[in-house]
Amino acid sequence: MRRLLHLSWLRRASALLTPAAVLLAFAVGVLLTAPGASAAGKGGWPQRITFVTGPTGGFGYTMSAPWAATVGSAVGIAISPEATNGIPINFRMLAAKEAEAAVGTSDIAVQGWRGEGYANGHKIRNVRTMLMFVPYVFQMYADARSGIKTLSGLNGKIVNPSRAGSGTDVIFQGIVKTLGIKPKQITHVSPAQANDLMADGRLDVAIGTGNIPHPAPSQYEARSPINLIGFTEAQEEKYLAQNPQLSRMVVPAGTFKGQKKDVLTVGSYSMFVADKDLPASLVYDLIKATFAHKRDLANAYGAFGHLELKNILNSPIPLHPGAIKYFEEHGIHIPDKLKHG
Repeated sequence: MRRLLHLSWLRRASALLTPAAVLLAFAVGVLLTAPGASAAGKGGWPQRITFVTGPTGGFGYTMSAPWAATVGSAVGIAISPEATNGIPINFRMLAAKEAEAAVGTSDIAVQGWRGEGYANGHKIRNVRTMLMFVPYVFQMYADARSGIKTLSGLNGKIVNPSRAGSGTDVIFQGIVKTLGIKPKQITHVSPAQANDLMADGRLDVAIGTGNIPHPAPSQYEARSPINLIGFTEAQEEKYLAQNPQLSRMVVPAGTFKGQKKDVLTVGSYSMFVADKDLPASLVYDLIKATFAHKRDLANAYGAFGHLELKNILNSPIPLHPGAIKYFEEHGIHIPDKLKHG
């Protein structure tokens, strides 16, 4: 009962807290609600899981706090969310055994598996999928007063594609290269910092990649109306021809205030991944607890409400043995390509 009351209080308070304060509150929740007995020795489980997420204000950071608190408490293990500069950094940390689990995306997972792009020839093969979520969508926005409405409007402007080396930055650098966009300056601050800079007139365009709607533009439009910036059909076709690891995505009309039309963009799928050596029984229990507490998690971060068993089949890399066991027990046929690394 105390855990449920705690989560209810957090849901009411979260609208008034900064992302950093929300994360701190949920971290405290883990300490207040987790069982006193250590998880060490339970089937070889570690005492703690380091869960790497993404920049403050980004989707990975925002969704990780409620998951770590709720699922960690249910399973009986401390899960420590850690902010990073982006999804590629998360995979590098997993490869270096500096974390046990991470927020990921399907395009970055594919690049790492193949040793391409940010992986610089090093094939990251120790990572396995735990959960697959809804599309991870590239979302560009400007203050409506700027008049910027198209990709060509970014020419000569100051643009922030999140942290250097983040998934958002990787996509944007591809846009610059493929479509010949020439910003005046590219900055690399967190989505939360970008909103402050744009409100002060020191930034023209901010970009976030995550679930729809991304937290950053949602938070900014509470201050001032925004323009959501998309691709033309020709621009997207050209971009995807050079970046086949991504897919065509659409931000539906009405997602943001004043958005009267669908906006064409690109994206992949968000996911939770883990080191392949994390005990299968632990991963199984983490997945089980996620589905068991889906409603609480969705109240804290909406994307959890769209979590479905069948989503796991969108994984671009093999599944963790604990995930294979859970999903097969729940009627999902896992193809061989997702069973073998």
